[in-house]
Amino acid sequence: MSYYDEADYALATLEGDSTMKRTMHDMRTNSDCLRCCIATILHMKYEDVPDFVADHHDWFGPLVNWCITSEISIVRVQATGDGELLHSVGRQTSGCGEWIASGPANRARNHAVLYKGPVMIHDPYSSREGLLAITAALFLSC
Repeated sequence: MSYYDEADYALATLEGDSTMKRTMHDMRTNSDCLRCCIATILHMKYEDVPDFVADHHDWFGPLVNWCITSEISIVRVQATGDGELLHSVGRQTSGCGEWIASGPANRARNHAVLYKGPVMIHDPYSSREGLLAITAALFLSC
């Protein structure tokens, strides 16, 4: 599986990699982590996944519409109040594939990372610190 990182475009540009065909506006947005996670889980090219958060204030509706037209199943689990989902989602997904966890990160903003069962397997941000808490989970499948 190829894991997409938020810094992929910048590194490719610095190294002169002509195979990376992304435009600069596709990179370094507040939602690039979600885009990286979606592309990784669905085995898609990064540039084939829209930047839902940067393009829409309410990103979930456009994501659902894109999933419907792309014949992708999507389920979102959201914590209520200040609840954290890690323990309940981790136990329920131990035999499943990858899923996207989101929540607050050390950088004082929401972030998205990949989990498999209760274990984080990839953080697209260069620090690889993960989340402070999991407040939402996205499950996608073709």
